[in-house]
Amino acid sequence: MALQSVGLTYWPHPVAVGATTSTTLASGAVTMDNAADVLAYVSKSYHNDSIKTFSARCNAAATPFTADFRIEGVTNGKASGALFALNGTGAAPNGTITTAAGWLSVALTNAAVLLPGDEFAMVIRHSAGATPSSTFSIGSLQLTGFMGLYPSTLSDPGTGTWANNAAPWCWIIEMTTAGVVPYPGLLPVNAGALTNIVDGAEFALKFTAPVKALAVGMRVFMGNTPAAGTITFSLWDSTADGPDGQTALAKVAEDSDYPVNTTADGYVDVFFEPVDGQVGYELVAGTTYYAGVKATSQTFTIGTLTTLTVTNAMRGFPMGSNLAHLGNRTWTGTNPGAWTDTTATFPLISMIISQYDNGAGGAGGGGGAMSHRIP
Repeated sequence: MALQSVGLTYWPHPVAVGATTSTTLASGAVTMDNAADVLAYVSKSYHNDSIKTFSARCNAAATPFTADFRIEGVTNGKASGALFALNGTGAAPNGTITTAAGWLSVALTNAAVLLPGDEFAMVIRHSAGATPSSTFSIGSLQLTGFMGLYPSTLSDPGTGTWANNAAPWCWIIEMTTAGVVPYPGLLPVNAGALTNIVDGAEFALKFTAPVKALAVGMRVFMGNTPAAGTITFSLWDSTADGPDGQTALAKVAEDSDYPVNTTADGYVDVFFEPVDGQVGYELVAGTTYYAGVKATSQTFTIGTLTTLTVTNAMRGFPMGSNLAHLGNRTWTGTNPGAWTDTTATFPLISMIISQYDNGAGGAGGGGGAMSHRIP
């Protein structure tokens, strides 16, 4: 198997462009405030599977009411009002919108069978009870426009006129076979925050490489960096080897004076130091690593998302907790402590990838990791 240059890509794909979600998600919300309101997410299926459960994150409602959670067909890019053709028969499933904020998951009366390429709409409509007076969580206002024009997150105030909200909604699709799957514009997270990293602390993306790839650096959402000091970005083997209990596979130490000011928040891209003329480290498919950010004599912040755990352990965005989540530890001098893993938290850290396995065999394609290590 040979590596093929792809320019620069990111894995996991950065969740937000220039911002995390707010700590409560309340700064972004879509409203249902009358019985005619309709909310819809319209997309195309990339699965040969059926939708089993439809979940949405509701903010507090003034008065509880009942809402239908439906999978509908699509007409001219909008929810048609009729159940999806392969949704079977029977009353639409519904759930009670309560006075408490949180996730509401509704099992469909009949699983909506989707084929690859089928266009479908996930829809919430008022069904019974009090007039709606509620909001549903979406990405923060800083993420408005992140969605673009399609797939669509739409709302209709009951007039038949749809508006595109252009921000990711906190909704979840659970398939019968595949389980919870990510779709563009759906953001199954509970909260986001800037988490303090203090002297000696290291916060990391713990991840399992899905394919062989060359990692040449890291992208990290950071904020409040001091005007002076050094921040170390490192790729670690998860087996904790090396003479001091841990030896970096690749790393770079950067001065922290790069922001315009010390209150700036945003993504930082860094590239590992070259070794023997080679930048980066060849990740081995199926192997677990930590990509860490460490503070020395300073304090700064990185972005993290608190994610929703459901029955099949797929949490958050954009992949399951078995592939990526938060790890952190505290160093004492040159000695690192043990990693603590938090599967319900996802740090806004991505690997910068310059080459992927192209699946081709032949001479020189070697399947192992590169031999160099950085002391």
